[in-house]
Amino acid sequence: MSSVTGIRRLKGIILGSSSSSRKLLLQEGGISIAAVVKPRVEEREMGDRSSASRARELVELLGRVKGEDVMRQIREARREGRLQQLLGEGVLISSNNNNSNNSSSNSSNSSSSSSSSSNSNSNSNSSNSNSNSNSNNTVDNYSNTTTSNSNSSSNSGNDDGTIPELDGYIVLTGDQVVCWDDTIMEKPIDREEAIVFMNRYHISPVSTVGSIVLTDASTGKQVCSIDRCVIVFREIERGDIDRLIEEGEVMYCAGALMIENERIRPYIDRIDGTEEGVRGLCLQVLDRLIRELGYCK
Repeated sequence: MSSVTGIRRLKGIILGSSSSSRKLLLQEGGISIAAVVKPRVEEREMGDRSSASRARELVELLGRVKGEDVMRQIREARREGRLQQLLGEGVLISSNNNNSNNSSSNSSNSSSSSSSSSNSNSNSNSSNSNSNSNSNNTVDNYSNTTTSNSNSSSNSGNDDGTIPELDGYIVLTGDQVVCWDDTIMEKPIDREEAIVFMNRYHISPVSTVGSIVLTDASTGKQVCSIDRCVIVFREIERGDIDRLIEEGEVMYCAGALMIENERIRPYIDRIDGTEEGVRGLCLQVLDRLIRELGYCK
């Protein structure tokens, strides 16, 4: 516990993502990744992708659903007595209040407790995070924060849905799409689609819309922020496009957009927003959300 009443010390992040970029950004920000739990979510089957105007609600939906799925996996593992196995040795599970294992050696008296608290409070708080080098009118930088509770009654360990032994740990999930014109572009499905994506970027600016969702692993409280950045490109030579695809990493990026790659950098005219935001995790926004959950690093 911190010296400030009500502020808790962050022990580590449980990362609900396989993104190498997010892992690197967390390391650059000096934030410990205690565990990685991959969400079991079919992203392409969810949300409205009909127009770039739907991007904000799409990335928020996907970020929240991923966070809820990671919490569901944690609760299932806790109930089945394999929480440490799921999270690995990086998470120090407190023995206090750890009644997750239902040992049923004798079938005389087996009590099953079901908690029925499934609240979804959606209190919208708008809060702007402007850490921008070139703030032109072409970019609508916003960082809207909303709070909800992701406690799931069916898989919770305690009657109130809390997991006290995970106090100090936060689940980090999110999603990002790349928008061009009125089109939402996600990860390219093949080489041809990646070529189409990168050939478009010089015609008109491309934007990234991303969500950061934090879920308190002990209480289920969830906060979310949405960030948008705009990138202005010069025309990318076909030879560099082919080499980027051969290297492979762009195939795992929304819109085949990977501004940290040295082949791409010479073609960037400017970024309206933060480079971290384009890469999928603005550390200033992350710090603010951590504080909103009542933690300090």
